[in-house]
Amino acid sequence: PADTVLIDNRGGAQAGVRQLVELGHRRVGILLDSTAIYTMRERLAGAQDALAAAGLADDRLIRYGIRDPETAARIVGDLLDEPDPPTAFFALNNRISLGAVEELHRRASDAALLGFDDFDLSRLLPYPFTVVAYDTRTLARTAAELLFRRIKGDRSAPRDLLIPTELVSRGLPRR
Repeated sequence: PADTVLIDNRGGAQAGVRQLVELGHRRVGILLDSTAIYTMRERLAGAQDALAAAGLADDRLIRYGIRDPETAARIVGDLLDEPDPPTAFFALNNRISLGAVEELHRRASDAALLGFDDFDLSRLLPYPFTVVAYDTRTLARTAAELLFRRIKGDRSAPRDLLIPTELVSRGLPRR
């Protein structure tokens, strides 16, 4: 047993996908690496929760094994080429978001993009999208505070803390 400080992966994904649904999206492509990764599993579960609540769950729109931007771009292109393509995509980490932005911009697509994890240059990318963001300083400070309490002798029961997320608009607006 140990203290844990985690990002609210599931809640952030739910909120982001719920926003896509509220904007009218009915086909959301979900792009991820592997469910062997805890954060991916939680983010996928949150997205599926939101889609199921809206009656829009469709496992055929989930793509696994995306480990780099190049693969993400190719998969987004493949999905856009389908007869009934997604109108929105949810990229479960920032490397996948980069590849998705690249392909959506290249095609001048109107598909919406939601990405999990903000990154420094996201506001400069040539495609408007939303990220599920969190305060990395709060994450680090909270973990360090718990650690230092333990070093000083705190023997209380282990704590599980969730760092909240927020939806933030990124990228450059369409002209």
